[in-house]
Amino acid sequence: MVACWRLPAQLENWRSDYHTSAGQQLGIDLEDGSRLTLNTDTALAVRYSDNVRKIELLRGEAYFEVAPNKNRPFVVDGGQATARAVGTAYSVRKQADDLRVVVSEGTVEVVADQAKALVHAAEQAEYRQGRLQAVTKLDNDDALAWRRQQIVFHRQPLTQVLEEVNRYRKGRIVAVNPQLAERVVNGVFNNGAPDAVVAALTATLQAKALQMPGGLVLLY
Repeated sequence: MVACWRLPAQLENWRSDYHTSAGQQLGIDLEDGSRLTLNTDTALAVRYSDNVRKIELLRGEAYFEVAPNKNRPFVVDGGQATARAVGTAYSVRKQADDLRVVVSEGTVEVVADQAKALVHAAEQAEYRQGRLQAVTKLDNDDALAWRRQQIVFHRQPLTQVLEEVNRYRKGRIVAVNPQLAERVVNGVFNNGAPDAVVAALTATLQAKALQMPGGLVLLY
């Protein structure tokens, strides 16, 4: 069962030029002067040509610092949507068929089917539920907190918190009590020490943790 579950990620790694495992980050300098930073559990392929600099994001999340070149646009292809820039800095996160683009510098054009959106600095665009959503302003840079080794939560249910924390570790943390799963969490956690989050959550929520084989942790 485990081998079958891992097969898609293994195939994506095989197709990729660069990939990271759970909890790992990786910086890459490309030949055109652009720089990529891969977040945890990410795989991407570099598809450069004379006319376009294309990155195929197979899974995960990456931050792109793009060297300007008006004659050779930089495109991140997430499958259902693309993010196109000339010279800027932005992140793209892919979850299944959904995509989130967060821009920190410059402007990025996000295209999905027939829909287009221009996303400026301190804004984000999301493709989810099969459509491109309206561009929204960002009040802070929490969406890019992973670049400083942090995960930030503001009044989010424990289920959402665990979903995010589980990206950074092997195995899973699961809340087995439905009432506990809906408890609201605030906090800033170190994504380089995901197991320390368990101790923080149990103390904050007055819960207990049961360590199981394979990295499984049950909160109750």
